[in-house]
Amino acid sequence: LVDIPRFNNTDNTIELIYSQTMVLFGTLFCPLLPLIAVLKCVVLFYVKKTITLYYCQPPLRAFRARHSFQFLFYGFLLLMFFAVAFPLAYTISR
Repeated sequence: LVDIPRFNNTDNTIELIYSQTMVLFGTLFCPLLPLIAVLKCVVLFYVKKTITLYYCQPPLRAFRARHSFQFLFYGFLLLMFFAVAFPLAYTISR
């Protein structure tokens, strides 16, 4: 039979960070991009909330962030910051 899916915190967090990175990178080139991103986040929040409430089963145990996960999370944030900062600094300096 088909297994009922569980809401994946890690994938959704990485997706949110990636989306924010693309918005930071594109804001210089398209000033309306933050507004579009806010609307996208609001719509995605309610869509994912509805899907989670109706189609996903609750986790067997509560989500607890481990120290290694926090290190990877902050490392990924720092990597994305530099991935945005260097091209923007180059673009502004030219």
